[in-house]
Amino acid sequence: MKPPGAPKLVPLIEAVGARSEEAREVLDSHGLRALGGMATHEVFATGEGRRFREIAKTMFREDVIVNEAVLA
Repeated sequence: MKPPGAPKLVPLIEAVGARSEEAREVLDSHGLRALGGMATHEVFATGEGRRFREIAKTMFREDVIVNEAVLA
């Protein structure tokens, strides 16, 4: 018998394959899975392109191309 207030233990029995299949289905249903190659990403941000590039290098662990646009 567990002491009062102790958390309920729930056994977790789930195959990694089942989880990955669920993730694949969600990505497919939204057209987000990369097929046959490297995935590409476009990120839109406000602020200085130079600063974003510094942050993106840390986030993505690679240098990124930054295209800047100025809206008038």
